[in-house]
Amino acid sequence: MGNNIMVVDDDYSMRNLVIETLEELEYYGVELLTAENGEEALETIKTKKPELVILDIMMPVMDGFEVCDIIKNKLGMKDTYIMMLTADGQEYNKQKGKDVGADVFMTKPFDPDEIIKVVSEVLGIIWNDKYSVNISLIDEQHKKLFEYINKAKRAERFSNNQKKVLEILGQMAEYALKHFETEEHYMKEFNFTGYKSHRNEHVYFTNTVNEHKNRTVDGGYQITSETLEYLVHWYFNHIQVIDKEYIDFFKKNGLK
Repeated sequence: MGNNIMVVDDDYSMRNLVIETLEELEYYGVELLTAENGEEALETIKTKKPELVILDIMMPVMDGFEVCDIIKNKLGMKDTYIMMLTADGQEYNKQKGKDVGADVFMTKPFDPDEIIKVVSEVLGIIWNDKYSVNISLIDEQHKKLFEYINKAKRAERFSNNQKKVLEILGQMAEYALKHFETEEHYMKEFNFTGYKSHRNEHVYFTNTVNEHKNRTVDGGYQITSETLEYLVHWYFNHIQVIDKEYIDFFKKNGLK
């Protein structure tokens, strides 16, 4: 899924207003895409696979409900978040939107601060250079872990679907093991002196994720936004502080 947003509205002034509201995200590498009708939007969505589609309901050619239904159900893009813009905010439109898979709704005219807040929550953590360890293989694995964290946060925030959150945490734990094995392989190969303490951090993270998963499966425990924020805090500290310890050492041994 691409790090981009699609804005679909037949009203040029409204489409442009949404783009202007979100243009600061381009600084973080988010691509802003536009379409003036549903058919045009779907052609782009099939290739660009945006994380978020901001979709007007009342449009010629194909209304927002049909576009949403195609994205979510016919194209099977369940992880693409749909924000529907409605001029009246009627409960009927919201229910019809939910029936075809819409995730969030915004009433026009919208509050720019509110749309930025929702969009930021959907996109989650946006990768930028400050997270990089400047070793391509490890950076790519870190980006993948970012994706899992963002998916888990979105599932908890917008659907409160504990089953989905658990599924994503399981995938994240599995991928984290792969990533940790990569780091530890090079640490042992290069005789990195911080290997043991680094491995202890890896074990702690894996055990913490599994503990939350097991407590939820056993019943009586909910994975909350606070739980996920705790994991995010650990992960940020790990890649921005602890992982920085091996950068120069790995590079001296030929990793780039």
